Amino acid sequence: MEKNVVNDERNIENINAFIQSGKNSFEYKEVIFGEEEIVIESIEVVLSSYSSEKIAESIIGFEEEPVLANYKQLLNAYYLDLLTFILASKKLESTSVPFLDADIALIYIFAISYFPEKLDLIESCVIRGLDFRASVRNKNVRPMNGSYGRDNVLYLAHYLAKENNSSDSEKMLKYCKDDIIQPYLNALENLFSEDSTIVSEWVYGLADFHINHSKSEDLTYPFHIDHWIYFPIEIISLLLLRKQKGLNNSYIAHPFLDKFLPFIYIDTPVDLNDDVEKLSKAVFM
Repeated sequence: MEKNVVNDERNIENINAFIQSGKNSFEYKEVIFGEEEIVIESIEVVLSSYSSEKIAESIIGFEEEPVLANYKQLLNAYYLDLLTFILASKKLESTSVPFLDADIALIYIFAISYFPEKLDLIESCVIRGLDFRASVRNKNVRPMNGSYGRDNVLYLAHYLAKENNSSDSEKMLKYCKDDIIQPYLNALENLFSEDSTIVSEWVYGLADFHINHSKSEDLTYPFHIDHWIYFPIEIISLLLLRKQKGLNNSYIAHPFLDKFLPFIYIDTPVDLNDDVEKLSKAVFM
């Protein structure tokens, strides 16, 4: 991976300014088509760039050495995407950092799986984001056709919210499509089965669906962003829920999941490294 050192250093400098003083807009000069122009970036744009870089680095690190420390680093990097969404959700009408329905759902699933202590702080942002996506779609800015995750991962987010006794569960449901796809219905109907064949069947169904509905150039796909294409958090979330219920997951295997399975059952909330913790406090203050 080729690293843009200048952008990385500038992003870090801007993020530190945000942490220390709350500054949320940054201005600098840049040559564009041979002309020097003033460029203004908001904090969510800065953090989006920074988080994408850190997620890519953490994926490479985990792929090269799949150990617990690198899995925790992966989760820290993905947490930056959650923070980016929180900032973007405060100005949905004007931000240039878009989060579609599936992105919002996957961020929520990620949070409920590994950072449940943050749910009270993010659920209102999730509802606000989903409401904005629905309003935009109803104005035909985006077509009604296409999943956008509304018949799969968003329904799962609703289900997990309900399992967590969230008051926002039913609000999430109204943004889902009426016809939930079969692999997700099958998984949730048989989630707490003690029959290894049945459980393996729905795990394979979800894994195959993930692989077949990952396409970075098609925004209607539920897994259209590279980091969610890579990380099957929706399946991990259900395995974690089974574990919480005391059910056996030891027989579960799938080529897409196998590298993650030895590390997913870690204590929550996951420890944040110092830099991410400081940024988190600044975002949620």
